[in-house]
Amino acid sequence: MRFNCRACGAKATVTKNHRMSADYAELYISCREALCGHRWVESVGYSHELAPSQLPIKNSEVFKLFSRMAPAEREELVEQLKKELPLVMEVEQSGPKIVRRST
Repeated sequence: MRFNCRACGAKATVTKNHRMSADYAELYISCREALCGHRWVESVGYSHELAPSQLPIKNSEVFKLFSRMAPAEREELVEQLKKELPLVMEVEQSGPKIVRRST
């Protein structure tokens, strides 16, 4: 991410990143132009997804529950999900993964 000074337009540098949560941070920024010296804080936060991750979510509670199920129960659950959801879980050796299903 690049910043320009709001006062003079010169390039600016992030001097400190104060992470408030996993989805929000305050960036302390300073103008590189020595004669300007402008400093300010920018807020940066998560807004929304454009596409879900295709990676398995190994630390989620759903993954943990799914991993504890017997293979037959997992297969039954996957079949039920295929009937009801546009995004489904497929079971692989490495664990469940979310994939797009064509309609």
